[in-house]
Amino acid sequence: MNIVFMGTPDFAAVALKALVGDAGERFSVKTVVTRPDGASSRGKTLLPSPVRVAAEEQGIPVITPRSFYVASTPSSDRTTGQKRVVDTALLDPLAATDPDFIVVAAFGLL
Repeated sequence: MNIVFMGTPDFAAVALKALVGDAGERFSVKTVVTRPDGASSRGKTLLPSPVRVAAEEQGIPVITPRSFYVASTPSSDRTTGQKRVVDTALLDPLAATDPDFIVVAAFGLL
C-alpha cells in the first residue's frame, strides 16, 4: 500500500519510523509532508523537523509547504467572509504518488 505521511514533531517521527520499519513489507511511504525548517531556540539557525530528518534517513522524498492554500477569495462563509483556495501545485505531486491512504500524526497545517 502506498502512503503519504504528514507530521512534524518527535511523536510523528516515531510513527513514521514504525511505518517504514516494522511494516515496511506491507506499506511503502512514498512522500512525507512536514513543516519547513524552523529557527532554533536562539533563532540563528534553521533546523529541520524531526519528521524531515527521519524521512531523509530513509531516502523518502520530503515536501515542506508553508500552507496548503494560495489565496483567499470573498465567500458566503459567515465566520471569516473568505474562502481559501487550495494550492493545486502542492496536491499534484501528492496525487502522483498514487497513495492508497494518508497517515497524519501531529501535523498542524491541515
